[in-house]
Amino acid sequence: MIFEVNLSENELKVLRYDIVDIQEWLTNFVKTKIRVIANQIIWEKTDRRPDKMTDEEKLELIKTLNIETAEERNKKFEEEIIKGISTQG
Repeated sequence: MIFEVNLSENELKVLRYDIVDIQEWLTNFVKTKIRVIANQIIWEKTDRRPDKMTDEEKLELIKTLNIETAEERNKKFEEEIIKGISTQG
């Protein structure tokens, strides 16, 4: 999957002040976030130890899990709040 980030020339100028290769930096940022979240999912949803697994093993395990997206969890949370508010009145 490919994601795009639209930047103005000035925003790009600011990033280039600090970052040599913006594409590489973005890729590394996203891959690091994936590793952190994969560890969190495995700790929360299994009895496995992610610190004893390779990245590939983690992704294969996660593929077998039934996990909700952040959007799905937020929607459920909002519905519960609305339900709680409506039963108070």
